[in-house]
Amino acid sequence: MSSSATHVRAFLTSLLVQRREAMGDERFLAKHPGSWLVWEPGKWNPSPSSPEESDSQATHRSSRSNARPLGGDALVFVLEPTPPRDILLGRGSEADLQVNDMTVSREHVRLSCDSAGWAVVEIADATLNDEKLYPGRLVPLTNGARLACGDVRFTFYDSTGFLERLTASANRG
Repeated sequence: MSSSATHVRAFLTSLLVQRREAMGDERFLAKHPGSWLVWEPGKWNPSPSSPEESDSQATHRSSRSNARPLGGDALVFVLEPTPPRDILLGRGSEADLQVNDMTVSREHVRLSCDSAGWAVVEIADATLNDEKLYPGRLVPLTNGARLACGDVRFTFYDSTGFLERLTASANRG
């Protein structure tokens, strides 16, 4: 179930690496206790869009101007830890987490959070850790889970796993 009140904040990985280095690990985790969904760099098949959205490839309901990252940077979506909560991911304007890629359906998957944590429900063809998901079946998301919607690849992280990814990114840079 999608809600117009849903707000999904997005950041570039490079910005969060700098924020973690400035704050330190404990303060970063205290400020960002939720889970994360990372849109991994890779193949992108933009759908035709209106001129005002021509440079917008990944958006969230509150702002339609976030651009798809280039190179090794990734776009990161904060999954706030406030159950119960559902987030619709898809290409359509009604999606809470809108992904402008022709291989993503208008309504592709639903991310659902309850007291047990985050899970994914397939609406259109998707895989989790290279295994096909089935429509209507709720599958728990675990740290490092790889979600594929069309050609778009996401990685799910809990707060500690994401901090480890940021640390590894800083060490590579």
